[in-house]
Amino acid sequence: MAGRRLLVFIVLLLVVAAGASAIAPRGREGDFVRPTVPAQPPPGPAAKVVEAALPRDRRVRARVGDVVDLAVSHGTEDEVQIPAEVPVVHFSEALRLAGAGPDEPDLAPEHERAIGAWALREHGSDLVYVEGYPMVKRPFYTHPQPSDPRWSNSFDLLFRGLELTTGGQRLHRYADYRAALAAGGQDEAPYAGYLQAFRHGMPPHGGFAIGLERWVGRLVRAANIREVTLFPRDLNRLVP
Repeated sequence: MAGRRLLVFIVLLLVVAAGASAIAPRGREGDFVRPTVPAQPPPGPAAKVVEAALPRDRRVRARVGDVVDLAVSHGTEDEVQIPAEVPVVHFSEALRLAGAGPDEPDLAPEHERAIGAWALREHGSDLVYVEGYPMVKRPFYTHPQPSDPRWSNSFDLLFRGLELTTGGQRLHRYADYRAALAAGGQDEAPYAGYLQAFRHGMPPHGGFAIGLERWVGRLVRAANIREVTLFPRDLNRLVP
């Protein structure tokens, strides 16, 4: 367990040192560019996961991939299964695949596990993108799909049935932010500093967040995420 916590600490240091850049969608204004996996990822099973989940900075992918490949070679006997193209399903289709009701606003853990099993069975992939989550479950700054504003220009990346990354396109127009806050019944005052930047113009952009401990935990098949957390905290442990 101590070795796994040390691994997490090393991974975190490497990511910070390499200076990961944020995902930025390209194309026409309002378009959402789906994250893709390059045709020729760096060698090693973990490096493929890095390609799919981290930004385009190859220093980040190479350094973190090397560390995690070493962990995988010592901690598991199976390789990460990633095809040339990672499967992508819309949220509405994901509900159907998971056997959930069509009105569910989000994916429960058992739904994510079912979708992960489907991706491995049908596509030979440990990774699967779920895109187009309902706007009602996304933050106010998330950009809606231009063709159907019920859905968002956002995605989750599931790795072996667990949400690993959440990201998407964000609003970039000042008027759209004001409208989104008003629609949610929120006061603009607490967001004044945030909104100020958009009053002077902002290009289309996006962002994402990755759960490194979830990632490492799935790679080494840890029974509990605490095993790959440097300083785990729960109901019975707060210090250190």
